Amino acid sequence: MKPEIKEVKESNLSRNKKKAMEITGSSIRNLTFHTFELDGELGKFFGKLERYKLAIALTGDSGAGKSNFSFRICRIFMERGFRIKYYSLEEGIGALTKQKVLDNKLESDNFSITDTGTMDTLRTDAQRYDLIAVDSFGKLTRDPKEFDGLRQEFPDTVFLCIFQKTTDGKVRGGSSIVFDSSATIDVVEVRDTEKKVIDRVATMKKGRYGTSGWVYSIMQDKIIKRG
Repeated sequence: MKPEIKEVKESNLSRNKKKAMEITGSSIRNLTFHTFELDGELGKFFGKLERYKLAIALTGDSGAGKSNFSFRICRIFMERGFRIKYYSLEEGIGALTKQKVLDNKLESDNFSITDTGTMDTLRTDAQRYDLIAVDSFGKLTRDPKEFDGLRQEFPDTVFLCIFQKTTDGKVRGGSSIVFDSSATIDVVEVRDTEKKVIDRVATMKKGRYGTSGWVYSIMQDKIIKRG
């Protein structure tokens, strides 16, 4: 069911008033939790999502297409009624960014973009928007614990964060990024024998929603492997 924007706002504004929940095992059977699915092949790649503490980490080598892919992800969330704030800290806001917005049909009042930000401004925006996207998280802070901290502090806000890799292929911020994410997606280029890029693919390295090991072709917009 498509989330109502009014309900989303009320949930965000009241989240910091929530108290820790404690419930017996016999009582939990009576609870219901809202899950949802996104549209298209990319929606299938994500699986059946639960909004609570949903944090998506995008990793990959420089130039692999993480930024382009993040805009596509924003589009399918926006199609479900999510209000989005995009922190374009690597690229800023220029002609290339404009083209990504247009290509992904994000020209809407439900999508806002900025080229500057701090952890403080992000926390403010997390109370106003349903999804916060950051390219890249290392531009905001060098403390990887902040990633999980945001999930705990704003459990109703979805976080989509790009993390760069080091020269030896490790995720900047360490293994805690993978551990703390709800879904970790690695983006790579596929080249032919002449080193020409023939595809860009996203692999669900870790997913809590039943699609671990799945591979999605970004250029073909289809799932090419199911785990």
